[in-house]
Amino acid sequence: MVHDARTKLVKNIYNDPAVVSKLEDIIHAKVLRIFSDISIEEDIAMTVYVLDRSIS
Repeated sequence: MVHDARTKLVKNIYNDPAVVSKLEDIIHAKVLRIFSDISIEEDIAMTVYVLDRSIS
């Protein structure tokens, strides 16, 4: 239940166009996809962004 709640919270954050727009402004790239996962047992969260170009 905690995992589902935290996952829903993260997804809601990235569903906000203003949040994604701010991120794109910072990295100077367009976000194509966002993947997020949380491990409650290990207390680890990870988000992977698929961008329209390399930012390295």
